[in-house]
Amino acid sequence: MIFPRKFGLSYRVKAQQVKKIIFSLRQIPSHRITRSAIFGSLLLCNMFSATTAASDETIAEQIGFAPSDANSALPDGVDETTGFRMDHYRRPVPDTNPGTEVINTERAVELHKSGKVIFIDVFPPRGLGADPLDGTWLTNEVHHTIVNATWLPEVGRGYIEQEHIDYFERNLLLLTNDDKSIPILFYCTADCWQSWNAARRAFLWGYETVFWYPAGTDGWLEEGHPLVVAEPVNFLGETE
Repeated sequence: MIFPRKFGLSYRVKAQQVKKIIFSLRQIPSHRITRSAIFGSLLLCNMFSATTAASDETIAEQIGFAPSDANSALPDGVDETTGFRMDHYRRPVPDTNPGTEVINTERAVELHKSGKVIFIDVFPPRGLGADPLDGTWLTNEVHHTIVNATWLPEVGRGYIEQEHIDYFERNLLLLTNDDKSIPILFYCTADCWQSWNAARRAFLWGYETVFWYPAGTDGWLEEGHPLVVAEPVNFLGETE
């Protein structure tokens, strides 16, 4: 397949490479597929077709995914090149998440009571996403979360746009006071790979103590612990 020559680039890619690019585009809600997203995908085509073709591992590093040496011993369902789950996020999750401590509800309750662990909910709400003008999340459902947790939507996808990476990084730095030794815990609902991805991404960014709570709000509620109505952190601002 040959894409039109534009911007001085030649886009000759194989079917398998196109499939990878489409895979990434499918992670972006349809209303957010912009010219920049399409052009970014064409740039990926150019990287794939360069005469000095980089390996899959090098390409993954160029577009912000996990280095290959960090992707050893990953569970089934994780893309070997990126190191993340790339689609079908509402599926049974594994028992492991390399670099993180996988915990059950009893342990999560202990950590919550200690007051020393930052709880981060990454539940992806239904709706139109964040308003580009004021950063308000336009959701059409009420979400309940653990008391005193911080809700950061759309940071648990396998592929996330740079603006979402900035949103995630900015709020992690603020929540931890720019101290990567502060323990953080990620969760969503049960059988939600987005919490797996978010926890792994934080570990790869150098956070030293990362907990992953796979049972999430479902497990929390089933054990009789309270949930409260959640408000997502403004996309253009920061946590208070």
